[in-house]
Amino acid sequence: MQGHVIAREEARKVLQEAYARAAIDHKIKLNTLTPIAAIPTELLTYIFLQYVASELTDADPETRIPSHPYSFLKITHVCHHWREAALKSPMLWQNVTYLDSKTSRECVHTVLARSMSCPLNIYIEGRADHESLEMPDVVEVIFQAVSRARILCLSSVPQSTLASLVPRAPDLTILCLARTGRVDWLPDSFDYCEFPSLQELVLDRYKVTGDNPIFKSPGLLEFSHSTSDDMECVGDASLSALKRTPQLKHLRLTGVFGPIRGPHVKLPDLEYLYWEGVSSNPKFTFGWLDMLTLPATHSACIDVSRDVYSPEYCFSDFTSLIDTFTTRRGEPIRSVAVWGYATDTHSLRAVNVDLYYAMTDTDSMGSLDLAPPHLRIMLSLSSQEQQTFIDEVLASLPLTHVRSLLIFGIPYNTQTLKPAYVKLLQKMPELHTLHLGDVSCKDLPVFLNTRIGLIAPKTPRHLRPWLIPHLRKLVIEHVKWKPAFKESLMKALNGRDAAGIGLEHVMFLCCSGLNQDAVVEMDDVSETQVNWDGKQKSCIEKWTGPLASSL
Repeated sequence: MQGHVIAREEARKVLQEAYARAAIDHKIKLNTLTPIAAIPTELLTYIFLQYVASELTDADPETRIPSHPYSFLKITHVCHHWREAALKSPMLWQNVTYLDSKTSRECVHTVLARSMSCPLNIYIEGRADHESLEMPDVVEVIFQAVSRARILCLSSVPQSTLASLVPRAPDLTILCLARTGRVDWLPDSFDYCEFPSLQELVLDRYKVTGDNPIFKSPGLLEFSHSTSDDMECVGDASLSALKRTPQLKHLRLTGVFGPIRGPHVKLPDLEYLYWEGVSSNPKFTFGWLDMLTLPATHSACIDVSRDVYSPEYCFSDFTSLIDTFTTRRGEPIRSVAVWGYATDTHSLRAVNVDLYYAMTDTDSMGSLDLAPPHLRIMLSLSSQEQQTFIDEVLASLPLTHVRSLLIFGIPYNTQTLKPAYVKLLQKMPELHTLHLGDVSCKDLPVFLNTRIGLIAPKTPRHLRPWLIPHLRKLVIEHVKWKPAFKESLMKALNGRDAAGIGLEHVMFLCCSGLNQDAVVEMDDVSETQVNWDGKQKSCIEKWTGPLASSL
């Protein structure tokens, strides 16, 4: 009996020791089984900050004001530990937002108190239909804390309320002021503003005199003026301001800027220039640009796709603008991307032309992250105007040194557009890479087989020079593959091989109906390497969408 008791005691000790070791391991290793309430306060605070930042991503792209600024408050109701961590984190409360009557005085007072002395991100949005009325006194409470502001975004704030703001904030880096009514002057109080740290300035429907101290330090300046009232005054004031912005690196101009009466303005060497026209007269768009002496800008975008006019009237302005950029850079154009937007009815609506002054892989063209163009032009264009566009615009560019060309989303028709494309490709004797997307597969061999007609009309075809003799890489994207296409493509490839100008590589991307057996067969019977990415789903979405605003 006694031996049995001893055995039980020893077994209990063994279990206790095993439990102790397991408990120690559990405390040492913070694995996925660790209770969420036991996360250290410092780590929990960091998680909260990331969560708040993600909740503010739904901000209006123009006013930068978030739609649901206080949705993060729900984290304070999860448990006592979370609430305590949130209340002890002043940075969690640095976003002070007023959205008309949706925001109470108590909410504003609470957020300001919990933010302690942290820099503030202040967002105030009034009602567009009551912009002339006084705002509640809770806005005055927020204005009293402006000296702590790091970001200040005000939209539809009445002039009388804005005039009560004391514009002094030593740490302010971003200032956005927007109106929804008629254009008006910035209140006189801003003539004495003190924003020594200001980096970004956005003015929407506000006029400012050029000698305003607000222009001393910004590296990014954005003027937006989307109405036609008081155009001349706005244009003159904007140009006057550009003369007094010594640190300017990024310039964005959006809207209608009328005829300019003043002298030319020489812009500094910008890193980025963006112009978006919203005009019923193309001369307003290009006329305003004529008043600027453009720099050798690293990247520029001229978007006139929203201008309500036929682009045929501004093709000469278009080519003149490109010549200006090319001359200023002193470099030849090396790569070109032309890609169109199509509506639901597949009728061409707009076209973008991207120019690169360096050899660029066509696979990365169209992506602002991978290969931002040195110059992008965005035009409205109907299907009836595309031949004129190719003849009078693209073919008139200095394309002698172009090595890579991408054409995407512009329907190619052998009968109507072949002469235009032949004229265009003749301008590119050094073309090495051709990337074609969203075209009919039966038209692709035309690019490979075409020979240039000589002056003598009876010259035998085999004696005529090839259209693109130095082509070595062909990329075919978003094409509906048909079995009959294989024979005609192989005939074209073998014909070039026999002439000693064969291609090195043919790549298929996102081609529906294609299969690996067809790719292997083409690769085996030709000296050209043939590959396929294995995808049949369309990749066309990467070419559709307003990319210019992300530059």
